[in-house]
Parts: sequence; C-alpha cells; structure tokens
Amino acid sequence: MISVVRGCRQRIAALFVAACSAVSLPVQAIELITNGGFETNSGAGTSLWPGWFLAAMNGSQGTFYTQAGVQPPFSKFVIPPPSRGDYAVIRDQAGPGTAVLYQDINVPASGQTVLSMRLFVQNQAEDYAVPASQSLDYATVPNQQARVDIINPAANLLDVGAGVLATLFQTLPGDPQTLGYITLTQNLTPFAGTTVRLRVASVDNLQGLNVAVDAVSTQLCDLDVDSDGKQIGTTDALLIIRQMLGLSGSALTQGAVASSGALGASARVNSLVTAMRLNGALDIDGNGVIDSQTDGLLILRAMLGLTGTAVTNGALGNPPRARDDWAAIRDYLSTACGMNLP
Repeated sequence: MISVVRGCRQRIAALFVAACSAVSLPVQAIELITNGGFETNSGAGTSLWPGWFLAAMNGSQGTFYTQAGVQPPFSKFVIPPPSRGDYAVIRDQAGPGTAVLYQDINVPASGQTVLSMRLFVQNQAEDYAVPASQSLDYATVPNQQARVDIINPAANLLDVGAGVLATLFQTLPGDPQTLGYITLTQNLTPFAGTTVRLRVASVDNLQGLNVAVDAVSTQLCDLDVDSDGKQIGTTDALLIIRQMLGLSGSALTQGAVASSGALGASARVNSLVTAMRLNGALDIDGNGVIDSQTDGLLILRAMLGLTGTAVTNGALGNPPRARDDWAAIRDYLSTACGMNLP
C-alpha cells in the first residue's frame, strides 16, 4: 500500500494525473435557484429580477442594481464584467445604508444539495469595519461590511444570531480592498427537507462599498478553482487532481495557485473542489464515477488546449458513459463549466 501511494504521487508530480482516486457519485442535485444568473431583469441599472427580493433599512441610500459592463450606477470605479453571461447584480450607493438581496431555497429531502455563487467586493474606504455586535445596522458607526449567509426564513432579515444557519462569507478588517470574482460554496444537505434563505447583505457608512453577485446555482461547475479569472491546466487542473487524491494544505496549493488568484488558501480550494465532487460536476465523462485518471485527465488536457482524440484517448472511464467523445466532452465543459473551447 505504501509503495502504491508513493508511486501515485510520483506520477502526479510528473504528469498531473493519477489512477489512485475514484469516487462513486451520489444523486446529483437539481437546480433550485430561480434566475441565478440575473439574465432575466428589467434592464441595466434597474432592480427587478424574477425569483429575487430586495430589502433596505429606512433611510438607506442605494440598493442592488442590474450590472452590465464595467461601470456601477453611481461609483466611478471600473469593476469586472459579469462573471457569467451578460448580467450580474451589484450593490452601489450615493450615501450610507444597509441593503439585502435574498431568495428562499426549498432543499430536497434526499440527495446532495450544494449551493454556489460568484462574489465581487470592492471597498472604497480604507478598511472594513464590523461592530462587536456583528450588527447590520448602518446607523452603528463604523460599519463597513459585506456578508453572505444561509438564514432561517422565520428570522429577522438582519439577524446575525441564532437565525444564521451558515455563513459563506464575511469581510473583516484587514481583508483586501478588492476581492473577486471569487466562488463561494455551501453544502445545503444538512438542511434537507426544509426551506432556507440565501441572504447577501451590504452595509456601508464610511465610504462606498460595491458588492456584486452572479452565477448563483445548485449546479456548480466552476473550474477556476484559484479564482484568478482563468482556467489553466498547470494551476486549476493540478489543484483539482491533487484534491481528488486527498491532498490538503501546502501539498494541495504549493506551486499550483496563480499569483493573482484570490483563493490561495487551501481551505477555500478544498471547499470548492469538494462541492463539485458532491454534486457530480467533475464527472466529465458522465459515467457516475469521479476519477483522477479519467475525469481529472480530461480536464487537464482540455485546459492545455488539446482537442479531439488527443483529449479522450485513454481518458474515458468505464461505460456506460453519458459523454463518449470529444464533441460531448467539449459541449459539457463549455455549457456547464464555462470553458471557452474551440
């Protein structure tokens, strides 16, 4: 057993592939989010999206708006374009306030359910500020924060106590002024058979705070695992394959995280790849098994720019398979995983 593992690690170091990891898949989750890409909207700069709701504290200035292009409605800063499709939503303001974007999710009673979303944060103040009470009240000074939570729908919309079931993200003092787009994930399986609420909250009373949301889904396939805005074989594919092999910490990320990546931490990379394994997104050939020597190799070859049989030869898992050739593999990686493939 020791020699097998050692041999596997030697091969992965040399080839980025290994035959040492195969995981049978659970039932894949269905899409539970309505209009998660915000592609259905009332126009750029407006605030109406089917499936989504807005709330704001009295006296708040600004809210979430439909984003198209690289310019927020009020701020003069250039921001990244939407991470998927033509639209995202962005929190922008001309003065202090608290704004909340939310949607309720009915979690199935069985199967795995993993939520994902893309998030961009740009702080125009010198630093973030979070009150000791964690309050989302913009009248509490200083208060300059963004957070994403799963909350109990029966709780107050601004609850930061017992009503919070899980926290996906929260800015803290000392965090980078600009983050994103980063991918956030949350396993909703512990809440099976219940309804939970996804809440994105933005509070600012120092300077402006832009918070953009895109690609909210329970059909996660995001192969930019270091969140540098690119899908690269020698970084993203290597991180995916290493995680398939059970590596963590520096053994997972060393030499494989792009210097511009916003998700250099091993825990974040591990969380994203684990989420994609849970919901079956990394089953590239569609045979019900995730294997580093087949699915991992297919991802690596595609990211290295190979096409046709140069991708599939010797890299397809045991039949029956949903995707048997390059055309089917390419279509899946393009449509489900956002790769731009020839």
